[in-house]
Amino acid sequence: MPGSIIQSSSTAEPRQDLGVALYQFLRDADAYIAQLVLPWFGVAQKQGDLTTLLRAELTKRVNTQRAPGAPYSRGTFKTGGLSYACKEYGHEQPLDDAIAANYRSRFSAEKASAMIAFERVLLDLEVRAKTAVFNTTTWTGAALFTDNKANPWSTAGSDIIGQVKAARLKVRQSTGMEANAVIMGLESWNNVTNNTEILNRIRYVQIPTARTIANAIADLFEVEKIIIGKGVYNSADEGQTASMTDIWPKTYVSVARLPKTQNLEEACMGRTLHWEAQGEGIIVTEQYREEARRSDVYRARTDVDQKVFDEYFAHLMQVEE
Repeated sequence: MPGSIIQSSSTAEPRQDLGVALYQFLRDADAYIAQLVLPWFGVAQKQGDLTTLLRAELTKRVNTQRAPGAPYSRGTFKTGGLSYACKEYGHEQPLDDAIAANYRSRFSAEKASAMIAFERVLLDLEVRAKTAVFNTTTWTGAALFTDNKANPWSTAGSDIIGQVKAARLKVRQSTGMEANAVIMGLESWNNVTNNTEILNRIRYVQIPTARTIANAIADLFEVEKIIIGKGVYNSADEGQTASMTDIWPKTYVSVARLPKTQNLEEACMGRTLHWEAQGEGIIVTEQYREEARRSDVYRARTDVDQKVFDEYFAHLMQVEE
């Protein structure tokens, strides 16, 4: 369960009702894609080393021919060590008794406080995922990065399909495996659905819903799914007029191999490693009493490392200035 309320000390109260509400919130918050781009994987230790299969071993060819009476060919495989270190992230929202009483007849102030704490941790996870995946320091050089801004996606005549297929080819050439997802922000997606060639190819979709159109375009890109980040955040300083900014900008698009299972041996771009000892669920929400301030405090926290395992399982494109 992604969100849960647990008892963290002798003064904390279990709140399963808020736990269900927060889980519902996360399930409905399809604007957030961190859990899809870097899927969660539980680890028993806060920090340590993971054993991963190397790309070279997955694609190594050996002579398998056997003569009568002769033994079969044999071999060993090499693994790579991947170190990780989960860090704790969290936020608290105190709720004064007087404020809670004042709002009681209008809405649940306690649920609102828990939601705000929960969403701020979730939002921070999202921004860090974007920073990890849309990273021109990690993805550099011809095998990992392509600059397509001279033929931007905002131009209706650009060959978006060709650019995505070229990126898929780079992943296959580097790893021997196909990319299965395209990751982009909402503005890039709007450019995709306004592209002349793409519109011509999907014009005969029988029931043109958002889902069927997305599936049709995924088929054109020859991937299993298109992942669209729709989240925004307020980038203004405290006390200033709100300035809403897309978390996933229009400038970059990633074509990536994402894991399909919980098997750590499965080759992929990366995962979010979650320290399981910190409680059930990725984001844990707690409540405790602060009597000196006559307040209940709602806390959301998580212990994770958002880790790129192997950058060659993705190809980053710059698609706008």
